[in-house]
Amino acid sequence: MVLALLRRLTPAGLLLASLAWLACSTDSDIAGPARLGEPIFAVTAGETYSWTTESGVTVTMQTLGALKENGQSQAFGINDYDVVVGQAEGPEYKVAFQWSPGAVMTRVGVDGDGWMATVAEDINDNGVIVGSGVYNFEFGVGFRWDGTDMMPLYSNSDGPAIPKVAYNDHTAFGQIWIGTDEHAVEWGPDRNIPVDVFGLGTNIHDANDYGDVVGILNGPKAFMWMNYPTHSGPSNEVEFGQLPNSVLGKAEGVNLHTQVVGYMWDPSHNRAFIWDEANLTKELPGLGDLYHTRAFDINDNELIVGESELPTGEEHAVAWINRQPIDLHPLITEATISTAQAVNNNGLIAGHVRIAGRWQAVAWTIEGDIGGGGGPLTPEEQLALLKDEIAGLAEAGVINGFQAWTMTRKVNVALRGIEAGWIRWAIFQLRLLVWQVNSLVDRGVLTSDQAEPLRVLAEGVIDGLSGG
Repeated sequence: MVLALLRRLTPAGLLLASLAWLACSTDSDIAGPARLGEPIFAVTAGETYSWTTESGVTVTMQTLGALKENGQSQAFGINDYDVVVGQAEGPEYKVAFQWSPGAVMTRVGVDGDGWMATVAEDINDNGVIVGSGVYNFEFGVGFRWDGTDMMPLYSNSDGPAIPKVAYNDHTAFGQIWIGTDEHAVEWGPDRNIPVDVFGLGTNIHDANDYGDVVGILNGPKAFMWMNYPTHSGPSNEVEFGQLPNSVLGKAEGVNLHTQVVGYMWDPSHNRAFIWDEANLTKELPGLGDLYHTRAFDINDNELIVGESELPTGEEHAVAWINRQPIDLHPLITEATISTAQAVNNNGLIAGHVRIAGRWQAVAWTIEGDIGGGGGPLTPEEQLALLKDEIAGLAEAGVINGFQAWTMTRKVNVALRGIEAGWIRWAIFQLRLLVWQVNSLVDRGVLTSDQAEPLRVLAEGVIDGLSGG
């Protein structure tokens, strides 16, 4: 958790270093934002292109190739080993693919396995891939690929099965249809028949390693189930507050800090949002005012990716750094539409660009400081980090449940005090917390190293609130 703390405390304007395999092209030092000016080069599969935006950020994009000459491909998922998955045109039909740096795009599965028309939706850090397709001429069958075996995942009704999330223990989350009703389900590590654990009118889009599962609930409304698999009950369910004038929403991605992204919509357009426990639901700005904007994924460093519409009506891939948008759309001849679908903790972004009428799977990296990233964290952000540290110590068994509860309660009371303007009360609660931390060190429960991040965060908020 100390490593997580250091990641969160690093200025948001940090350099998201390009990977060595994404070396910049020597003849593509382009000034100006990607959405301005004339395209000046054509795309070649497997090639790398780089340009600099008006905000000073260098964007590097690599096309991931194809499974047949001039074939289309789209990327939907990525893991922390930089393996990208999606769908590509094969010699006879579209199939799921995987790609990694230094390797060519390959089909998921093996010839003669009975699968066709497959699409890979997600991959976890164990290399397990989930998706769906046609199996032995049966439509709407899910799959779980572990590198050697492509297990079919079925519905428990006549409707299709669509696995969407490869969880860390080989569990797959997704949805099935019973009649016209959608149900979010799980396929356990050794099961190919689903368990309906989330109920009617639900859909799952992402999950983190702490058991926070996000998606939609009847409406649809953006929703989160916490503490999977013991997630039932109001205390483990979060319905995200709506943005002003919005009526419906979807939660698309969640990171280890339980920051959630997605989009909500009002009568005229979609609007990207980020949610966390300290700041609740906040809107993410787009590339144009009052145009469609969607956020699809977020990594543990709060790099967010999605898509945003320009005033011209074009949809461009976008990344948010410091919650400010960076246009990822390339200066490529005949590139018309782009979308960023997933991002990993190395800062590698997966998505696709439509070029000359054909979709091309791509990967982006970003390097540079967009400005404004070196400012201090807000008290709410520091207290969110403090709660992360407490939770990490409890999870590791360093402190017991009661100790974690009393410490977290003081933080929550301080947060409510800040929100209500009771600053002295908030400071008092945080001083009580520091006293409790020191007491735990004196009793040998915490080491000085374990206590230091707690003290630094609590005392930093105290100093900020007291003007000291």
